[in-house]
Amino acid sequence: MARIMVVENDDRLRELLQRQLAKLGHEVFAVADVAPALSCGWTGELAIVHLGVPGGGWERLGIPVVGTSGEPRHPSVPPGVVDLLRKPYTLAELGEVIGRHTR
Repeated sequence: MARIMVVENDDRLRELLQRQLAKLGHEVFAVADVAPALSCGWTGELAIVHLGVPGGGWERLGIPVVGTSGEPRHPSVPPGVVDLLRKPYTLAELGEVIGRHTR
């Protein structure tokens, strides 16, 4: 399975997503913003980033980024993001996106 970073500033959603990905067999590194991931040198295959997280910075991760958003202000995929999941999304949709962007 894949090494996946979850960047979500809502603690409840971050923990839920971390548990669901772990159940699917993925190794998960979950943080509230991108800065800790950049400072610790984490490496992985994919990042799932809530586009509303303050500070941005996902383009500096050096791995494919799947954005998540429930906001209508993200009508298309922003630069540096390979795919966009609209909240709420299903576990099946999440799995499909992960499959498209990991080995």
